[in-house]
Amino acid sequence: MAPPRPGGFGQYQFVVSSLINSATAIYNGKKSREQQERLAVENRQLTERMEANRQSFQLEVNERNAQMQKQLSLQNHQLRLDEQRNNFEYMCQQAEWNRFLNTWPLINLPSVIRQEQILSDNTVALRVIFSKSNDAIFSKAVYPRVEQGLREFIELYHNQFRSKNIIFYHNAFSGTLSGGAVETNIHYALKELPVIIIDSTVLLDEICVSFTMWGLGSSDQNHFTVFRIPYQQRTVNGNIVVEYYQAITNKILAYLKFVLGYAYDAYNLIQYDRPPLLPQVAAFEEANKEKLKVRGCMLADPEVKAALSERYGEIYDSVIGTGETAFAQLPESYKKTILHQLRLEYAESVKDCVAPEQYIKYLDESLDAWVGLRSSLSTEEFLKEIISGELPIHKYFSDDDKTYFGKLKALYNGSGAYFYSFVLQICSKLDSLDLSSVPPAIIEKPALLQRNTANSEKNRRRISL
Repeated sequence: MAPPRPGGFGQYQFVVSSLINSATAIYNGKKSREQQERLAVENRQLTERMEANRQSFQLEVNERNAQMQKQLSLQNHQLRLDEQRNNFEYMCQQAEWNRFLNTWPLINLPSVIRQEQILSDNTVALRVIFSKSNDAIFSKAVYPRVEQGLREFIELYHNQFRSKNIIFYHNAFSGTLSGGAVETNIHYALKELPVIIIDSTVLLDEICVSFTMWGLGSSDQNHFTVFRIPYQQRTVNGNIVVEYYQAITNKILAYLKFVLGYAYDAYNLIQYDRPPLLPQVAAFEEANKEKLKVRGCMLADPEVKAALSERYGEIYDSVIGTGETAFAQLPESYKKTILHQLRLEYAESVKDCVAPEQYIKYLDESLDAWVGLRSSLSTEEFLKEIISGELPIHKYFSDDDKTYFGKLKALYNGSGAYFYSFVLQICSKLDSLDLSSVPPAIIEKPALLQRNTANSEKNRRRISL
C-alpha cells in the first residue's frame, strides 16, 4: 500500500464519511430486516389466532345450529303429534255433535233457538218448553189442549201487554221422548240462556207436573215438582170421558199459567227492573174469558187465586224487600238507587191481588228507600222536618221526585196509611214550588241530618185500615 500523499486530508475525510454511511446503512438494513421479521411473526401469530378464533366460533355456531335444529325437529314432531291428537279430538267431537243433533228432541236446531232468543232490544227472552207426556191417553186428551192454552196465554203477553221476552212454541218436539235425559240434552245446548221445561208425568193415580229451569240467576239445572193432582183414566166403551179430561185440562192450565207468570215476573224484576205483569194478565183473562173462550182461567180457580197473594209477597221479600238476603240489598244488584221506584211500581202492579196491609207495606218501604237516599233520619222525622220547613224542600226534591210523590199520593189514597197525610202535605208544598232549576240529586247530606235515629224507625208505624 502506497503511503498517503501530502494534502490528501479531504480524500481521507470522504472515505470516513463513506464508511460511516455504509455502517449506518448496514445497521438500518439490519434493523429493518429485524422489524420486518418481527412484524411477519406478529402477523403470522395474529393470523393464527384469528383462524383459531374463527374455527372456534364456527364450531360454536355449528353446535348451536345443531342444537336448534334438534329442538326444532322435536317441536315439529310434537306439533305433528298435537295436530294428529287435535284432529282426532275434533273428529270425535264432530261425530258426538252430529249424534247429539240426531237425538236432539226439538224441531228447531240449537243455533236457531239461541239466535231467536236474543231479541232486537238486546233482552234475552225466557224460553218455555212443554215436554211430551209418557201416557198415551193423557197425550191425546189433555196434552194438546194444555199446550194450546199455554200458547194463547203467552200470546196475551205479546199482543195485549207488549211484553215480548217470553217465547213458547207449540208442537216444538220432533219425537215423543220425555224425561230427564231430554232435559239434560236441552240444557247442554242452551245452558247460558233462561229456559223452563214443563214436564207432566202420569203415574197410576196422579199427575205430577214439574219444572226444570236454568238461566234465572244460575246455569245449573233446578228441578222441582210444582203440583200434583189426582188422576184416573176415564173411558166408556173405549171412548174417553170428555168432561173429566176437560176438568183436568183446566186445572193443569190454571196452575201452569200461574207458575209460568210467577217465574216470568221474578225474572223480569231481577234482570230488567220491570214490575209484575201476571196480576194484570189474570184480570184481563178473567174479564174476557167468555170472549176469548179461555181454558184454565186463573182467577176461577180458588187455590190459584189464593196463591197470587202469597207468592207475590215472596217475590217482593226475596228480590226488593228489606231483608239482608234480598237480591236488591246485595252489592252486585245495583238496585238501591232505584229501589223506591221499584217498590212503588211493584205495589201498583199487585194492588188487587195482595192483602191491604201488604200493599201499604210496599208503599211505606218505597218511601223509606227514597228517604234513605237523602238522609240518615227516620222517614217520619225527615218528612216532618220537610213539612215544618226546618229542612229546605228545594234541596231534596227535583221534578222526578215531584212526579214520584204525586204517584205515591194517588196510590196511598183511600188506604188509611199512616204516611198518607205526610205525603199530602208535601205534595201541597211541591205544587207551589218551581223545581225546574233544582239539581236532580243531592250530592252531600247537610250536617243536620247526621243523627243516630236508628231506633226511632221501629216505633213509628201505625197502620189503620
